[in-house]
Amino acid sequence: MRNRRKLAQVLTVVRSRTFIGVTLFVSASALILAHGFAGSNFRVDEITLGLLVIASLPFISTMVTSVKAGGVEMAFRDLSVHDQLVLFLDGVATKGRWTFFSPRPGESNLGPAFAVLTEELLKGARGRLVVQLRQWLASDDLHQRWFAAEIVGYHQLHELRRAVQRAPEATDLHAPWEPWELNCIWAYSRLQEQPYERLRAFLNTTTNVENQTWVLKSYDQMIEAGLETAEMFAPTVRAFVEKHGHDLVEPLKYLRPCLSPSQDRADVQLSTLAETAK
Repeated sequence: MRNRRKLAQVLTVVRSRTFIGVTLFVSASALILAHGFAGSNFRVDEITLGLLVIASLPFISTMVTSVKAGGVEMAFRDLSVHDQLVLFLDGVATKGRWTFFSPRPGESNLGPAFAVLTEELLKGARGRLVVQLRQWLASDDLHQRWFAAEIVGYHQLHELRRAVQRAPEATDLHAPWEPWELNCIWAYSRLQEQPYERLRAFLNTTTNVENQTWVLKSYDQMIEAGLETAEMFAPTVRAFVEKHGHDLVEPLKYLRPCLSPSQDRADVQLSTLAETAK
């Protein structure tokens, strides 16, 4: 009987918010140390900072009594752990164009820690996060629109397929599109039955170099991140090179395998001629 009571007491502690908070802090702190001392010197980068935010949540929730979001004051202590995380992401989203991939100029890398964070949110509070993403896609803040598309595309949230499809406001395919609009095209293309068809059609149609560069970089990012292989984009890239040349593909190392042997040889010959001319 005593053993049963002790077991019940232990289960109560395990389920308590305090225990969850301590576990979160210890786990995140261990990851910070492991990541920081991976080299000869302790390093602080975007992964460290992301883990630090996660580690701080239990303490912030005990010190901060309330917080305002969207003009509405909420009792921070009374929010669930998932709601607290969504609230932090809401604040992060407004600060810039955050990406899970190697960033372009003007973008900032979130790091793997935040990819794991959003993945856990989807497991524990998918409906709550989906609602928040819909709000961001309709927000006046362009950074929030960008971040919503980033999460939708990265995690392939099919519930928001129509939302990201309809979000872009630009109609002229030959004019430069806003980064958040391009991100919406990318996100939608990852949710299509024939993956990336919308992105391919956009690349084939637009004559704007900024748009073309952005799309090609998105291919390179996905290959680098391991979401796709070079073979997925090879036909599209080869067709683009045949029409427009190598200039935009040349700086993207992960797209190099997409080129056909004849295209690659031609590029080598041009490089050789350039060196000879020097």
